[in-house]
Amino acid sequence: MFISDYNKISCGKMYSLSKVLFVIGLLVCTNAKDYNKHWALIGNPLLHAAPCIGNSKVSISYEPGLAPEEETKYNLFINGPFPEHTTIKMKFDSPANVTLSNDIGKLARVSSYADGMFFIKYFKGGPYFSANVIGLNLSVVPYPTTINLNFVEYCEHPALGILDEYIDGYKSTASSTYTEHDDNCGRIKISEKQCGGNEEEPMPWHALIRDDNSTICAGTLILQRYVLTAAQCVTNLGVAKNATTLSVVLGKFNTSDECLQEMEVETVFVYDGYNYENGTNNIALLELKNDVVFNEKVQPACLWEFSAYKKLNMKDIKGSVISTTLGEDIDEGLEVVNMKKLKPFKEVNVYREETFGSKFNATSINQSEACKLVGSGFMVFVPDSRELNSTGAWYIHGIVATNDSTLKCDSSDPTDFINLDYFRGWVLNKKNRS
Repeated sequence: MFISDYNKISCGKMYSLSKVLFVIGLLVCTNAKDYNKHWALIGNPLLHAAPCIGNSKVSISYEPGLAPEEETKYNLFINGPFPEHTTIKMKFDSPANVTLSNDIGKLARVSSYADGMFFIKYFKGGPYFSANVIGLNLSVVPYPTTINLNFVEYCEHPALGILDEYIDGYKSTASSTYTEHDDNCGRIKISEKQCGGNEEEPMPWHALIRDDNSTICAGTLILQRYVLTAAQCVTNLGVAKNATTLSVVLGKFNTSDECLQEMEVETVFVYDGYNYENGTNNIALLELKNDVVFNEKVQPACLWEFSAYKKLNMKDIKGSVISTTLGEDIDEGLEVVNMKKLKPFKEVNVYREETFGSKFNATSINQSEACKLVGSGFMVFVPDSRELNSTGAWYIHGIVATNDSTLKCDSSDPTDFINLDYFRGWVLNKKNRS
């Protein structure tokens, strides 16, 4: 069980941090008589999501794994304050029941109309809005399509379907065929050398991204034709670049050119909520035109999954990031820098809401002067078991993102990483639909 002190974070502030989907422990409030309630992380996982793209004031929290009759239930939260006489109108894309939370039920009333609109009015002021929402149809999650607060629309761009992958319904029958453990990702292959040389590739999933033959960023190979990188690398003013101008180079880590594979890009997927002005949701996925050839110099990394936490020390997660010692020449002088993931609520001097939601911070363990490449992966070694010297695989847990440069060279400052805890579902959806 993981317990952490949140003495400086109130309930309202905690909810306001929930911009995109992420998993944390079950949040439990204490000191219930005070609005400035404190939180602790204990027990079951809880998902948080932003149901209205571009509005961080609205969030939902959802507990997966409930019974079919309850699994469409979630808590809807809107960060305030809400003065006396505040009105909220909301509507959902499917039949729903809305129940005000205990605290808000003492401050406001809710009613509904025949057209499916819900009307909430505060008869006393309050710091936030909170209600439990549940679908009236089995396995159908009701998503807000309208949230109008004092005639101001808070949900112009609804994020429909964000919880659908967690809805299981009734499943009374299952079938399975036995398959061996998948060793095809995150493993450094040292046998059956095809490229020559005696040195193994330290990070064979490392990719370099080129635009019109000029290297602009780094990336990480997952599967045979997909590369993860930062959205800032493959966009102009937030719009995806033409895929025909981009290419991906694999197998280059201080090695000879005989091992290189340069691949054309078929499609550029940029996260819909990416904001190029402030760097929010700075993630992109490149689909290559052809499958890469796996060898000892080119291998795919494993995509981060929540089960990896079970095999790690949550208080001391370390990762490795590709960096360069040669400034702007990001093709050469590459090295691996070891970093430690920071806990934003304790170890970061200035609390920033991005560090708890779609980003995390990490700092170099040995204060390396090498510059981290934007788009590089925060690679975490996850052992196959808890036994000493266990074998394992490398997972991409984050992506270097600075929003204003292609390099992060100040070793004294924490480095920002896009957190794949919260974008795994998006990556899988894009891969499966392409």
